[in-house]
Amino acid sequence: MSAPAVSLPRFAGPLDLLLSLVRKKELDIADLPIAEITRQYLDYLDQAEELNIDLGAEFVYMAATLIQIKSRSLLPADPGPADRRLGRSAARTRPPVA
Repeated sequence: MSAPAVSLPRFAGPLDLLLSLVRKKELDIADLPIAEITRQYLDYLDQAEELNIDLGAEFVYMAATLIQIKSRSLLPADPGPADRRLGRSAARTRPPVA
């Protein structure tokens, strides 16, 4: 069986190419419906179930990577060391709460 392909409004092709484009920031992770990718892959697994039970590991890796990239894109940026120092010194100068 060939590599899994996904068909989305903004992308159609192999899952590994999708992951590569997201990593290179040539495709915006915010535009990708992870649930739909998962549904299509589960359909693929159902078709391939009798042929190869190791297919799931590849998907878990790719899906976890896509989810990690998407979650990082949704979170605010991590403050740099200077911002952290300012936060600590500001906390030290605040009067105690009564």
